[in-house]
Amino acid sequence: MIKWFMDRMEKAAQKHWVLIPNSKTKNFFVAIHTYKGKPIKLKDDTIIKNGDTVGELHVNNHAANVLDGNLREIFMLMDAEFALLAKASRENKTFQNIKAYYGRGVLYPLAAKKGFEVREIETLRLKLFLRVWDNLIKHVYSSSKRGRNKFRKPKESWISADYFIQKNGSSEYE
Repeated sequence: MIKWFMDRMEKAAQKHWVLIPNSKTKNFFVAIHTYKGKPIKLKDDTIIKNGDTVGELHVNNHAANVLDGNLREIFMLMDAEFALLAKASRENKTFQNIKAYYGRGVLYPLAAKKGFEVREIETLRLKLFLRVWDNLIKHVYSSSKRGRNKFRKPKESWISADYFIQKNGSSEYE
């Protein structure tokens, strides 16, 4: 019953998300939207403010083996997908206006290694929702029993589009 509910929620949300162009694995979606919130200053001095276009990264739980993979596999998967997203950010009209990318969830240690800035989630309601949601996803979509009951605290990861392109723009995966 929980898996059925999660599948329905994922499919409903994915209607508003875009797959990374030319991805063979289709492991990540990007939700492109207008930022609404307090200004955020990133380490490279990029300021994200109300009205800016941002891209929220989401794992495709139906295609990805991210929850079962070892860290090396996940890191390589991110390399390939991020190289394609960097290329799309330079060349694809859909992605060219994005000022920054961000993600919310429990994969922030890997995002940090990819140049993202990790931040605490400020709103308690969102923090609680994501903690429950991320751990439900882990429980429902992970085939491995190891670590399924270990609850992790979700965080927010941000990177400017310019820095993202710089970090991921020249790769064997493009």
